[in-house]
Amino acid sequence: AEVGRFALSATAAWNLNSMFGPRFVPGAEFALDMAGDGSSILFASANRSVRHPSYTDLYYRVGGAQGSRDLQSEWADHLEAGVRLRLGNGGDYAVQLEQALYHRQGHDLIDWARPNGSDTTFAINLREVTFTGLETVVNVTPTQPRGSDLHVRYARLGFTTMEASETSAGFESNYVLDGLKTKIDASVGLTLTGGFLLDARWSHQDRLGGYVSGETGQEVEYDPFTLVSLTLSRHFANDAFRAYLRVDNVWDLEYVDLGNVAQPGRWLRLGFAYQMK
Repeated sequence: AEVGRFALSATAAWNLNSMFGPRFVPGAEFALDMAGDGSSILFASANRSVRHPSYTDLYYRVGGAQGSRDLQSEWADHLEAGVRLRLGNGGDYAVQLEQALYHRQGHDLIDWARPNGSDTTFAINLREVTFTGLETVVNVTPTQPRGSDLHVRYARLGFTTMEASETSAGFESNYVLDGLKTKIDASVGLTLTGGFLLDARWSHQDRLGGYVSGETGQEVEYDPFTLVSLTLSRHFANDAFRAYLRVDNVWDLEYVDLGNVAQPGRWLRLGFAYQMK
């Protein structure tokens, strides 16, 4: 429903499963156009989600992993509020800023956990875990076509942080407790001389929790890491043909993301693309 500058929507649903019974799944969203022209939006939402155990969660028993037939369905209440602003009207570049706060109250969350010193990973329900965080996104785009001269095509900065009420002390959490504590992403697209395009991406990540070291058998915390990627490209034949060179993990960084498997080092990719019209 929309009344003036207000917009409100609400849903009420029941999830009925023959194995896990009924679940009430409500939701509501609210938005307020504070200026009346779409340049400043205040928004909020409240939703509930439900996830039933999968066949793997219940019955898998291969390769040191053991499911559990006693698992309960997980459910969580999500709250979010924020503001979306459009800045820089009338200038060469438009700036959009979005700031949001979120809170997730999870119950019986399904996870795969390996106790320290054990060779077996078990499917379990974590009784109650709360996640609280904020997300900031800034987008910058030109307001007018800039032609082929040297200019910025876009720029984006994203910042996300999250805290959990529980930790994985004494065991390795494969999913629930190993979320990203801090993530900062920055990207920029440039038009260069000669029709070349350069896209640069920078990402810093710091993950919660830890993993069991293959050398010591003990849990160690994840180390934060920073990655840089570059893509140089050019279009031909009225933009129908595109050639590009992409370099990921430019500094050839050695790092571990999830688990104790080392991630790839520097990647070089040369590609061609043709768009049929």
